[in-house]
This record gives sequence, C-alpha cells and structure tokens, in this order.
Amino acid sequence: MSRIRSVHPGLWTDERFVCGSMQARLLLIGIWGECDDQGVFEWAPLKLKMRIFPADNIAIADHLNELGQIGLIQSFSADGRNYGAVRNFMKWQRPKSPQAVHPLPDEIASYVGKPEDGGDKPERGTALGKLLWEQQGGLCFYCSEEITYYRKKATSLEIDHRKPLALGGEDSVANLVAACKPCNSLKGALPEAVFRERFAVNDLVANCREKRGSHSANGKFADSERDAKTRDGEATKQMEEEGGRRKDEKKDGGANYAFAGRTIRLNQADFNNWRSRFHAIPDMAAELTALDAWLGKQPDDKRKSWFHQVPGMLNRKHQELLSAAKAEARAGGEMELPIA
Repeated sequence: MSRIRSVHPGLWTDERFVCGSMQARLLLIGIWGECDDQGVFEWAPLKLKMRIFPADNIAIADHLNELGQIGLIQSFSADGRNYGAVRNFMKWQRPKSPQAVHPLPDEIASYVGKPEDGGDKPERGTALGKLLWEQQGGLCFYCSEEITYYRKKATSLEIDHRKPLALGGEDSVANLVAACKPCNSLKGALPEAVFRERFAVNDLVANCREKRGSHSANGKFADSERDAKTRDGEATKQMEEEGGRRKDEKKDGGANYAFAGRTIRLNQADFNNWRSRFHAIPDMAAELTALDAWLGKQPDDKRKSWFHQVPGMLNRKHQELLSAAKAEARAGGEMELPIA
C-alpha cells in the first residue's frame, strides 16, 4: 500500500541524487511511497512500473540498477524474496506510528539510517519536547528564557538540531535541544557554534521578549479583527436580506440615510464610497434618483439585489463620462494646433 512521504529541499542538490537521470530521480521519489516505514520495498520492477509509471514506456529495471550504482538504493534477499532499501530513509522520513512490513537484516539497518540502539530516538511531539524541556530545566537552550512543552502558546518550545541535518547532523537526542520560537527562527540552518558567535545572549533575550510581546499583540489583534469580520459578515447578510436596508435604519423612515429612495437606500459611508469611486458622475444623488425610478418598475428579485446591481450601472456611466471627457480634450487639443 502506497504511503504519503515528504521531500526534503536538500535532496535536489544531493551529490548522489544529481548524478542520476531524470527518470531515475523521479523513480526514487516514487519508491519512497512504496517503502514500508523502514525504507524497504519489494524489488519487483513490473509492480513498481504499474504503481509509479502506469502510462509511461520506461524500463524500470534499468533505472533500478542505475539508482543502485550511484548508491541511492541497495538490493538484498530475505526469506527467499528480493527487496530493496533506500539509503538513509529513516533519517528523513519520520511517520508518527512506524510500521515494519518487510524484513530488515542487520547489515541493511545502518544503510537505511536506523538508530543503533533503537532508544536514542524517542517519539517526536509532546513526549520528546517534554524530555528536552526537563533536561534544560524549562529554559530555552540559547537565550535561557522560560519555555513550555505545551503547544499553541507564546512560550511554546520548538525542537532544534544543534548541528543541522543538512550539514550532517544526527537526528538523535544528543543533537536535539528545546528552543523558543524566536531563537529557533533566528538560528535557521546555522550550526550552534556559528549562531552563538553571531548573536550575543543579551541580543537573543531581547529578541525573544520582543517577538513574544508581538505574538501576544498579534493574537489580540487577530481576535479583534476576526470579531470585526464576523460583524461585517452579519451586516452584509442583513443588507442582502433587506435589499440593502438595515432593519434599525428602516424603522425611522430613512432619517439615517444619506440617500433614501423607494428602493435604493444608502447610509453615509456607502454613499461617500460610491461618490468617490464613480467621481466622474457630477451629481450622484440625481443619478441614484434616476436608477431608483427605474428599479421601481423592475420585478421583485431585481429590486432585492439592487445593492449589487447599482454599482455596475454607476461604473458604466462613470466610464462613459470619462471617455467623453478624454475625447473632448483630444478634440480641443487638435483645434488649438497652430496653422503652418
């Protein structure tokens, strides 16, 4: 059964990977989905072709051999069947609940990147975060500010590699630390030594506190913005249901409207907005009066959707007036040309 896998950006510049042909490289990525969670797959060229390249005329056996020659996969036999193993598969693919489907001989285990003791790579997530958090006394490894292993908080920790995987670092507890989000983001793909040389602890502390304060402020802003959008959504729905007339404004006979016709009723904000958008129309009130009279003769469904139709009509009038003004300006310019 095929599985979902991730592609690390460093793959595209891997020295072994770039040595393969285009089809071989694509085949390797396809093979990841056919591997079990140990990086082992059945060495069955016909089956692989039907799963990965069902509509292409590709010699899978030749490309499997090509991948083997450049050291990206390795074939082996176990229990009378042929299998293949992907190099360093277990270093890059980390499913939440690993399942071993195929056999993995000891001589192949190191090839796929399986940890030697099996216990130096605890389950990722809260368990691993809590372990690192306890080892560090609840403090960020870099700035020593307080952090927590609980998620979705301004002080939540992130797991960082002291030596990045892209530079040959191991994905083991010895190379993992718990860091605050600001420090982990600032460090990026830098090795620990380079990061500490580049940034003093005081600077890291200041950056951490500034980012955390910004996070809290952004959270409050997001809440208020979300509430405002909810209110706007409810108001829009009411406008549509009432044909653009708010219930509370309808009760007072139009006293709160900037324009109040039989169908078209606009508050001051909408009226100002339309007057600004369609500025070529000299008298917006007169234009709305004419449109209101026209709408009064239309079917109910058209009158109810006036708030969405009228801007289109106003825009057409606006464009016509602009075009006429430009044509008049061009004509006037031609008449003023000196006669030779």
